[in-house]
Order: sequence, then C-alpha cells, then structure tokens
Amino acid sequence: KRKYKIIFVGWVIKEKGIKELLNSILLIKESNNFCLDIIGGGAFLEEAKKIVKEKKINKFVTFYGWRSPDFVKVKLSEADIFVLPSWEEGFPNALVEALAMGLCIITTNVGTISDYISNYKNGIYLEPKNDYLLANTLKRVLNDFNLMSSLSKAGYLLAKKKFSTEIAINKIIKAVDL
Repeated sequence: KRKYKIIFVGWVIKEKGIKELLNSILLIKESNNFCLDIIGGGAFLEEAKKIVKEKKINKFVTFYGWRSPDFVKVKLSEADIFVLPSWEEGFPNALVEALAMGLCIITTNVGTISDYISNYKNGIYLEPKNDYLLANTLKRVLNDFNLMSSLSKAGYLLAKKKFSTEIAINKIIKAVDL
C-alpha cells in the first residue's frame, strides 16, 4: 500500500488552520497510508509540536521550519497533496507553487481562492475551521487515486494557463502600456 505525502507550506499560525490540520490527521490516522510535512515557522509552531506529541501523531507529522526555496521545491515535488486550511487569504503563492508542481489541492473557500479553484474539478475547497470536513476530505482523496490524479492534472493545467511566467509578463506589459 502506497504511503501518500501531504504537505503544508507557510506560516505556522492559528489563522492558517494548523490546529484543524493536525486534528484532521488525528481523525484519519487509522488509515496509516500518509505522512504530513509542515514547512514554515511562526507563533503557533511550538504549540503545534506540542499537539503532535500529546496526540501521539508524531509518526505521521514532520516539522521542517523555514527552509530554502530549493528545499521547498524538492519537498513539493515529492508530495501528492497540498493542504492549506487557512481562515483567510488573498491568493497564496504557496498554492500557485503547489498547483504548478501538479499536486492535488485541498484548501478553504476564502479570499479569491474560489475565483480560480473550481471545487472538485482542479482542487477542493472547504469551509474553514472544520476539522471533520477536512479529515473526511483528506480520507476521500487518500482512498481515491483517480480523484487525486484528476485534480492534480487539472490543477497543473490551471497553473500553466493562469500563472505561467509568460502570462505574468504579458500582464505587466499590458499594465505598462496603459
């Protein structure tokens, strides 16, 4: 049975949904077919480590702290699922990077995320602050390779179409021409 890699990249603060993510891991740990990498630092990092230790989910969760862009790129390339259960966002760069790396995206319907992510077409977005919904969604994706694969491919195509360097350069050129 394959072990899937879930990844979170960003500020480790309450508002990024870290506690909900860790609670969801606790709820699905019996499936034992995944691990979670958390890359980043912040005010909730020590509390998050404490939760992992107290809930005895340290075999599933690895904290890396802040790392170089090259390290993050390698970890994204090794991952299958990118999770960002944030309470509020604009449109996060980490999400664009994960889409461009072809990861299956699970995030929340905050900020402008739903302007780009079509639910269950090129990613999944949920309501924020809902441990059980996040756990059920993770479990569903972990147990449905075809769903994970189709979301990954569609997300990659979205990144290529909307966020490529060529697209960005053309936007800058249009803005300068105004």
